[in-house]
Amino acid sequence: MKSSKENDQAPLRDAGNDEVRITRDGKDEMNLVEHPFALLSSKGDGRAVIELEWEAQRNGKTVQCTWRVAGDPEMGLPTPFDERLYLVMLELTREVGWPQIVPFRRTEVMRRLGVTRTKKNYDQLNDALTRLASVTISARNSFYNPKTKQYDTLRAFSLLDGVSVSDESGRHPGSNEPLSHFEWSKEFYASLVGGNVRTLDLDIALSLERPLALRLLRYLDKKRHDGKRTFKIGLRKLCELHLGMVPHKYESKYKDRLTPAHEELIARGFLDSVEFQKARSRGEDGLVTVYTFAARAEQAALEVQDEPHAQGSSSKAPNLLLQAAVAATVTPGLMQHHNRAREHEKHPEAYKAVWDGLEEAEREKATRFGLEWHEFLRIYHDYVLVKTIRAQKN
Repeated sequence: MKSSKENDQAPLRDAGNDEVRITRDGKDEMNLVEHPFALLSSKGDGRAVIELEWEAQRNGKTVQCTWRVAGDPEMGLPTPFDERLYLVMLELTREVGWPQIVPFRRTEVMRRLGVTRTKKNYDQLNDALTRLASVTISARNSFYNPKTKQYDTLRAFSLLDGVSVSDESGRHPGSNEPLSHFEWSKEFYASLVGGNVRTLDLDIALSLERPLALRLLRYLDKKRHDGKRTFKIGLRKLCELHLGMVPHKYESKYKDRLTPAHEELIARGFLDSVEFQKARSRGEDGLVTVYTFAARAEQAALEVQDEPHAQGSSSKAPNLLLQAAVAATVTPGLMQHHNRAREHEKHPEAYKAVWDGLEEAEREKATRFGLEWHEFLRIYHDYVLVKTIRAQKN
């Protein structure tokens, strides 16, 4: 039997699924980014509920905060698979205009999750939907209300009000209408449409192999919204209150579990480095984790612009990397349209030729920015389309 640590590192994607991923603009609800609603291991960790307690400053006063998550009496708390499904459900909700009741096809959900259509995986999907429909959360001074712009004294809610799944195998040939649907709960839906959501790159998020890497990505990505390159947080606070790890006496255990997730996020170009330092602030003890984020596209553009190669070159090849970096900041709203266009691209070799034509120095920068050739060309494709649209408007 695998250990809990080994299970955390097991890939959740089907190894046999070689379908090409497309870039996906996902969403994430902010309260569920701050505190966990799912376990980090599909085998469980011995907890029937997730219970967190801490103190926080609210309007100059110290208040007691709690976050309690209870799961299905028989099936337990949501698993890492359920967490990924939740992100896909938000993706579907956004794509159809943020309704409270969202139609879906199980085959489409399976495709987005990157798993094959087998009976075992269909059963896993049904179980995940059951757990998500059963989970309840009770939050005291820890649920941010976008309407009042403050933390509710008490908020008890569920994620879903219901799920209906129908067999798609017996449907009328040629019918494309979804037969299944899920309904967000009134309380949680109010947070979604109230704007308490943030953008998440699902292309990266759902390709991560480790559940802890995904949980860490969701949390840290929220912390770099202000453009700062570094973020510091107490190691114990991070692991227990935000990542949902089982409390442990020794902080070295947290470091050991975080190391594979850190390595994966660095390899994917999300993090630049991670350091552990002794706490120096008054009233703090233990270790502080210092994260340095990899340069965003707009920061990369400035770096390229400051170098001689970008300022002037006798080469006939355009500085495509600079163009791509700038384009990444102005095209997110067109991403869904671009995804569909690329699915029907008849001449992918033409875009590959663009990459092959890059100078060696530019290729090295692309690698440093964490871009694979297909990711770079995706951004460049968007840039060209935006230029065309602007030219037509002018």
